[in-house]
Amino acid sequence: MLRMMENTWGQSFGDLDVYITEWNSSGSSGLFDDDEDYGLYQAQEMLEIVEEFMLAGVDVAHAWPSLQNSPNALSMGRSHDEIGPAGEMFAMMASALLGKTMLDFSLGSRETEQELAHLDLHALYGNSELILFLTSTSDQVETTQVDVSGLVLGAETVTGQVLGVASGQLPGSNNSQVELQALAVDEFFDNGMMKAVLRPGDVMQITLSGIEPSAGFAALMPGLDAAFASTSEEALARALWHALENGPTEYDDRIRGTAEGEKIKSFQGDDTVFGAVGNDTLIGGRGQDLLKGGPRCRPAAR
Repeated sequence: MLRMMENTWGQSFGDLDVYITEWNSSGSSGLFDDDEDYGLYQAQEMLEIVEEFMLAGVDVAHAWPSLQNSPNALSMGRSHDEIGPAGEMFAMMASALLGKTMLDFSLGSRETEQELAHLDLHALYGNSELILFLTSTSDQVETTQVDVSGLVLGAETVTGQVLGVASGQLPGSNNSQVELQALAVDEFFDNGMMKAVLRPGDVMQITLSGIEPSAGFAALMPGLDAAFASTSEEALARALWHALENGPTEYDDRIRGTAEGEKIKSFQGDDTVFGAVGNDTLIGGRGQDLLKGGPRCRPAAR
């Protein structure tokens, strides 16, 4: 869809702002299992979707749903009682990725991550800070050594954390309890070598600030900084993030049914829902809603 927009509207209208009003893993696909394909695997997919947005020059993207009775919701309960694994990943990206651009480890491919035996390595750079995401692709616990000395030799500060789920819980379910474990530097980083101990689905985030780049990467950094400056911090500041902690945006909607019998539900905001013709069920959401049924559906005259 994004490529189609670029090849049509982008060619005709020039510099368009691209807004994605809803994005997430599918919550209604018959191909997905609620306990196997969401949770940490949804979190990994969200990272890849954001990278696609970056490649396509998306200006604003709103993740949805933040709260709903669907397996892809970012938080659980009736009032954001608990953030799920995908919601925690969203918060991690919102905190880390503004002002960053991707590093491409797979020249000639649309994918930018480096695929290793048991994990994928994603890297993003900006303002002398390098962010690494190491995402498990194995179905068992694996220990992997990753040599990043081709990028960075050291840094003023190095922090690490692993996003996972509680022991014994399913990595592919958003109902699993989130575990976000902070790591001591000597557990995972030494002279350009990263050590990742990951369970199935785990996502490890490493942040290196004030980096000491390798000679090869130092030669690329001015171009990366200049490329980002041309797209500007303003674009990315507007981009990608509809803050999870604020909950879904409230809109005052007017929703009108069709001539068919329907179930129509509003969401947050002060909404007006019209049933129109048909035997409808109207359900209000949070806010002061007005529900108006239409005329009763009658059999056609014979």
